[in-house]
Amino acid sequence: MLADIFGRLGYMERQGSGLNKIREAYENAVNYEVGMEPGFYSDRVMFMVTLKI
Repeated sequence: MLADIFGRLGYMERQGSGLNKIREAYENAVNYEVGMEPGFYSDRVMFMVTLKI
């Protein structure tokens, strides 16, 4: 519902486009190492992102 509202207001590029941006930012970080990839989880009622530092 929130995604629909933000999309109609022009505050969102497209659904899901931020996931690739997060991954690319991590891979291009100076201190990036294998195993530091962000984790994504979703089910019927929630969406969770785990960012490792």
